[in-house]
Amino acid sequence: MSVLKRVEEAYLEVLRFIIIAAASLLLLGAIVVAGLAASNWSSHGDTGESANVPIKPEDVTSKVVANKADATPAKETPALDAASSTKKVDPNQAFHERTAVAIFNFVTKYGKGVETIDKPSVLDVARAKSAQYSDAAVAAEFAQGLAVTMEKALADPKVIKLVELAPPAAKPAATASAPAAAAGTEEVIEGADQPVARPFKESPIGIVNDVLGTYMHLFAEKVDKKAQEKAQAEIDEAARKATALTQFYFAAGAFGAFLMLVFISIVVKIERNLRALGPIPPAN
Repeated sequence: MSVLKRVEEAYLEVLRFIIIAAASLLLLGAIVVAGLAASNWSSHGDTGESANVPIKPEDVTSKVVANKADATPAKETPALDAASSTKKVDPNQAFHERTAVAIFNFVTKYGKGVETIDKPSVLDVARAKSAQYSDAAVAAEFAQGLAVTMEKALADPKVIKLVELAPPAAKPAATASAPAAAAGTEEVIEGADQPVARPFKESPIGIVNDVLGTYMHLFAEKVDKKAQEKAQAEIDEAARKATALTQFYFAAGAFGAFLMLVFISIVVKIERNLRALGPIPPAN
């Protein structure tokens, strides 16, 4: 074998080794990228689960008490008798009745006949508030959370302390110099035709409206946060799918290059084998 043929054989052997190594790397890369693409395509991000934590009645109570301490009025809410009744079937009737009972009992106990409320009107208000949400699941969550909040917040000692007067102190005997001193310290309801002793510090109905307004504000924030997280999750998922498509294309290209190198490797192998056969002798 001449030196030239030996050099050609060496080059073909080196070329075949390089081709096999490159093909192996391409195949490995195609498998890895295809796996990443499949993972990105099938994965699902956060769809607002972090906003599914229920509103704690303690949070509502704290805000109401803090607003009263700071003399900051709560957000305006329609009065308890401002809602119109509805004849539709109420899927959350049990929750609304719990809300109405909690409010009615609170106002009856601490209004002491000066402030009164009727249970059907409160029931209509609870239904109207839930009806603001067209999604049945969200409306049910609102109604359940409102019932729990009203039951716990209106029984909380910190809220009761806002409306309940301290026990009356013993009245000092009237003297000639101050015959009406005791009468001047009584709390009276403003706007009444006749001065009436005020049996509470804060209006029970006002406290109920504060609790209702605070709960509605927190729940609306929760719904908005959930919607934002869901929208962001959809954007992230679309981005992941676009990345997955790019990775699939890359994996397909790498696999195509692998097949081409395998074909070249086969051609090189055939060429080497043909060289080993030598020239074919002429026929006689």
